[in-house]
Amino acid sequence: MHPDMVTPQQVPKVIAGITLVAGVALAASPQVAAGPLGLEGHERGIRAVGLADLLLVPGLALGRPQSAWMVGRAAVSVVQAAYLDGVAATSTRSAAARTAACVLAGLAVMDATTAVRLLRAERA
Repeated sequence: MHPDMVTPQQVPKVIAGITLVAGVALAASPQVAAGPLGLEGHERGIRAVGLADLLLVPGLALGRPQSAWMVGRAAVSVVQAAYLDGVAATSTRSAAARTAACVLAGLAVMDATTAVRLLRAERA
């Protein structure tokens, strides 16, 4: 394996770092995301998205089995995507809000795929 490649067991830690940054940003300043998504007035919901991310960080970084935490992150991403898709109709930039929902749905698929790879490695 190339030394720059990330192993499946390292992925949750990398994701934990990204999730930490996103969670802090959304929880501390939800208006920063609300504006570009046209979701002014939905700051509480966006803050909840960030807080949900923050709840996952310790498990993603240190939890065992890793596969379970990746399944959890996939599930949270699906809920977050559904929330954004649901409020997109009220957005002044509905295409941006729906795009964000699609990105989260895509992350859920990637997280689920990683969970399967981790589960296989855990069972080996």
